[in-house]
Amino acid sequence: MIFYSKTTFINNTVQIEISDKGDSIPEHSTYVRMQNMYGLWEASPLGNGRTEITYTGSGNPGGNLPTFIANKELITSMFKTFQNLNKVILLDEYQSLKITN
Repeated sequence: MIFYSKTTFINNTVQIEISDKGDSIPEHSTYVRMQNMYGLWEASPLGNGRTEITYTGSGNPGGNLPTFIANKELITSMFKTFQNLNKVILLDEYQSLKITN
């Protein structure tokens, strides 16, 4: 994947938009490049020290990967991502962070 990410702060919500930039670097014959990739992370405060984090995204894994395998991997990888995010976000170094415009 070759992508570009842009972070914005809108209405007290942090948004990280991820877009495909695969056309900016020549393809390599050894690798299959994911195409048409898009993602959006949003983190919104709920109060009482709680935050709602959502992710939406889409992409084409490319190659000859059957859809059912791609979908299974997508679900597994997102589940692992949220599990790891839950661990990292609780680290002391992130507890005093303040996000401002």
